[in-house]
Amino acid sequence: MTAPRLARIRNVDSIFPAQVSLELCHDLVTRQLDDVNVLGEALVAALNVNDGANAASLRASLDRFALAMSWSKLLPAIVAYANARAGSTTTSSPRPSSSDPSRQTTWKPPPCWPRFRRTCTICSVGLDLTDTMAALYTHVQLVEDLDVLDNDGEPLSGMKIRFEQDLAGPARLTAMAHAVVDEATLTFEPADKVPLILCCPEAEVFAQAPKDWPNQLLAEVFAQAAIPLDRARSRIISRGRAGMTEALGAALALLKDSSTTFCLVGGVDSYVDADRVAKLVDQGRLLTQSNKDGFKPGEAGAMLLLTNRPDPDALATWLGAAAGNEEATRDADRPITRAGVQEAMAKALALAKLPYESLDCLAYDFPGEQRYFEELLLASSRLAKGPVTGTVELPAFSVGETGAAAGFLSIAMLAFLHSKGVHKRPSLAVLTCDGPERGAVVLGPFPGQAR
Repeated sequence: MTAPRLARIRNVDSIFPAQVSLELCHDLVTRQLDDVNVLGEALVAALNVNDGANAASLRASLDRFALAMSWSKLLPAIVAYANARAGSTTTSSPRPSSSDPSRQTTWKPPPCWPRFRRTCTICSVGLDLTDTMAALYTHVQLVEDLDVLDNDGEPLSGMKIRFEQDLAGPARLTAMAHAVVDEATLTFEPADKVPLILCCPEAEVFAQAPKDWPNQLLAEVFAQAAIPLDRARSRIISRGRAGMTEALGAALALLKDSSTTFCLVGGVDSYVDADRVAKLVDQGRLLTQSNKDGFKPGEAGAMLLLTNRPDPDALATWLGAAAGNEEATRDADRPITRAGVQEAMAKALALAKLPYESLDCLAYDFPGEQRYFEELLLASSRLAKGPVTGTVELPAFSVGETGAAAGFLSIAMLAFLHSKGVHKRPSLAVLTCDGPERGAVVLGPFPGQAR
């Protein structure tokens, strides 16, 4: 049987009749396709044909996808598969319009949740929030050589911030931390000292630096901050991605204290240091010509200024957050269960009293490795109880792997889009790492907000 040209076909049933073999499905979906919506339909059909073995079918399909296409073109497949599992036969477009009457809602945010007073970022595609968000939303990329060769002798590229000085190691993190803290506190004069919860990579990732460089980083931020910071209640969490959920939990705990009005929480990380890149090459984690299941190294800083007081100038409101535990970690050699991501998403949505399919947008800190894409795909398909019409944002497509800053970058993006009226319904940010820690944060806009 000859495989038809999928890019010219719209009727999925004509391509995948009930008796079609899984092998034919694979042959069809691994073709180079220009229409990403058709790609999503192909994935749905391939999985539904073998409904009794969805997990194996999903992995096999994605293995073949990874050989043929960039992971970024699989975005609509997430929504398409969730719709198929919920009984819908419609594949949504990559960016459905918020003005669509079917997407309107009477939802109103509760008055008691923390607000996002400001969100600030610095990365390869933007030195401030506005430039970064414009680049992320339009999927702009800026890539340059890193002066490191992969295992095939080919030069590696990454997404690197262009500082005025040639900085390396912890010095790059210090520069990023200063930038985001200064931007977060611009035109801001708090009556009391503000605590800072800062995430950074593990101390050992910069072997040439002093072992206590994380504490030195925090001390330098204190020394040059434009506003008085509360040293006693501030802390640095040097656990990379794994520290993001801990940092958000610590910030939320501080804001429950009536004596705390504001809190800064965020992260800085860099994967472009030559020694760190070389280690990632040895571990087979970078995207190269011979390794399609990897990520582009990047760097970024992101900072959230949260407040527990009513604030008409806030960008968005915090509706709920929760953590999950994933036993099938990257090094556990166990089948992906999606239990951790699903647990975090379900708990956060329960706190916000929202169904998954009501979300306007989902931002995922997926760096590029297939296993994390599978986690989201499986979790989303189980949580959706009806047609899913929301969009999916993957900041890593523009900035690469940003480690301890990745989740905060996703949250900052959603808060910014809410403030501009792009998303009028709640949204959700998903936080992952190589370890068991998983997290989810639900954000919501203010009625009539669009600045």
